[in-house]
Amino acid sequence: MTRPEVPLGDRVNMAFMNTSVTRGRGEMIVTTTGMGTEMGHIANLLNKTEADKTPLQKQLDRLTMAIAALAGLAFILMVILGLRNGQALDAIFIAGVALAISAIPTGLPAVVTTMYSMGTRALAAQNAIVKRLPSVETLARSQPSAPTRPAR
Repeated sequence: MTRPEVPLGDRVNMAFMNTSVTRGRGEMIVTTTGMGTEMGHIANLLNKTEADKTPLQKQLDRLTMAIAALAGLAFILMVILGLRNGQALDAIFIAGVALAISAIPTGLPAVVTTMYSMGTRALAAQNAIVKRLPSVETLARSQPSAPTRPAR
């Protein structure tokens, strides 16, 4: 049996999961199962990776913060002007909250998801399948633009 500290490429007497054997005979001893195997090690490494936000998600976060800041500023301005004009605080507060809520675009996530799905469909037409929708944006950014035809 090979010691675990031996590098993977030097383990000449080990057969790993999905190893193809074309002929011969042999006896094997199972040394590890589950997360102790090389496949388990790879799965563990994949679970530890943090998903970075795509550039579009970062831009949407900045847009959301800007909209929230503007809505908050409008709310404060509305309360100050309403109190200065002698209006009741409860009426101003309810109107200000309604204004702040209406400033937030509720359809934005649906629009982004629709754009991702359109990109997925375009990639599927080119025989490429993606597992996660944000991957579509990353693939689209990394591909060179389509060649243009010269004008006639």
